[in-house]
Amino acid sequence: TRLGTQYEILLSVYDDRGQLIPAYEFVRTAEKYNRMQAVDRWVVGHMLDWMTKNQSTVEAMGGICINLSGHSLNDEELLEFIYHRLSQNDAPIEKLWFEITEAAAISNVHSVVDFMNELKEIGCHFCLGNFGAGMSSYHFLKELPVDMIKIDGTFIKTLATDESDRAMVRSMTEMVHFMGKELIATQVEDKQCLDILTALGVDYAQGYLIEKPHLISNL
Repeated sequence: TRLGTQYEILLSVYDDRGQLIPAYEFVRTAEKYNRMQAVDRWVVGHMLDWMTKNQSTVEAMGGICINLSGHSLNDEELLEFIYHRLSQNDAPIEKLWFEITEAAAISNVHSVVDFMNELKEIGCHFCLGNFGAGMSSYHFLKELPVDMIKIDGTFIKTLATDESDRAMVRSMTEMVHFMGKELIATQVEDKQCLDILTALGVDYAQGYLIEKPHLISNL
């Protein structure tokens, strides 16, 4: 593998009673009420500020991955905001990855491809998330200029007991490698699963076996 340890940025959101709202529930609600663009804008701006202030920490990392919803990628103002912030910021842009989630929600693939190519020119990288979860996954693998593929966790959780999941992961791995890209398996929680992924040729793993989430201030 060619990359050092990568870190994915996650959100923790608490309700008025101090209870943690599950990330899945929070994101779905934000998308339903058309607020995901505001969330993504806040995360990108906050992380660029953090990267600028903590450059020595960032230099020791293989990369930092920020999720962008397909819903947000339909917002031209958000794309302009991201490009503007990156072009004026002193953050080490070459360490920055954007993971595209809910790619099926993208309404204009061609404009998103142009946006991605512009950011790749200044050093950013892109990952296609939730791969295999939708019928259009291979279409977006072909259309979007991504550098990395993240296999959906539903194929990984039962890898040790489900032969069909192993066959599908093997197929995804062969296809992605044929296209000259690399893969990440998510939700890797035990050594047996990791050994199977290694045997199948998957390049990277993410999950509780590797490291559990913690506050960015604890890096």
